Formats: sequence, C-alpha cells, structure tokens
Amino acid sequence: MVIQQQLKYLEEIQANKRKYYYTTRSTRIRCLGVPAQTILNVTDNTGALTILCIRVLGEGKKYAGIGDIVLGTVKESLPGMIIESSDIIRAVIVRTKKPLYRENGKAILFDDNAVVIVDSENNPLGTRIFGPVGYELKEKNFTKIISLAPEIL
Repeated sequence: MVIQQQLKYLEEIQANKRKYYYTTRSTRIRCLGVPAQTILNVTDNTGALTILCIRVLGEGKKYAGIGDIVLGTVKESLPGMIIESSDIIRAVIVRTKKPLYRENGKAILFDDNAVVIVDSENNPLGTRIFGPVGYELKEKNFTKIISLAPEIL
C-alpha cells in the first residue's frame, strides 16, 4: 500500500515537471501557450489578416500550442475574399512566440503567433501558407498543412 502511494506521488511529480522549465537561476516558470482573447496573425491566402482567439478547443484546455485548434473571429480581412470580417472560424496554430521544448532538449520559438484557417475536417481553406510551421503539426495529423508549408522547423 505504501509503495503504491509512493509510486503515485512520483508520477504526479513527473507530470508536474513536464509543465515547467527551469531558467539559469533555477526559478520555475510555467510553460503556457496562447490563451483566449489573443490576436493571431493568419498565415494563409484566405483573405483574413488577423483573428481573435475566442476559445481553445479541447477538453478543459485553457492554452493552445502548436497543432491545437482554436475558435476565433476575424478582426481584419481583405475585401472581396473568401473570409470576411466578423466571421467565426476554426484555425490551427502553426507558430507561437512561447518557446516549445522538444524531447531532444532543443527549444523552438517564432517571431509571431500565427494560425492557418481550417474547415470542419481539418483541411486548410487556403491554397498557400506563408512562413515556417512547427514539426508538431505532422504528429497531430495536419499533413495537408505540412505539404503546403514552404519550411518546417
């Protein structure tokens, strides 16, 4: 009984360590992604320029990282294109400013928070994607976005 409690405690510690990373001063900083009410750049050719993240889709998720789907509303768009202002859309996050720590020990971060607009079947609405995207999209089965992207980091 005691051994099972100790194992459960060790598993909780390991789960909590994954949520944090340590700086050189050995202070604990929480790794968070993109929360709701964040303005995101659109990196495809659907006509939308920026969107406002309304909600992160997923069970109990408060923050989104690369490969997560968000629900958003279009704030700026080009006239005469597929997507117009104030449309409610689904989008996949392809770049984040927050560092993403990979299992090999490397950290990757981008200059902006960017999304690609997708339909209900997770296929991109646009025919082109501008800028690099994260490799984590391949692990989350967004292969169409990976094939359209000019660079994968």
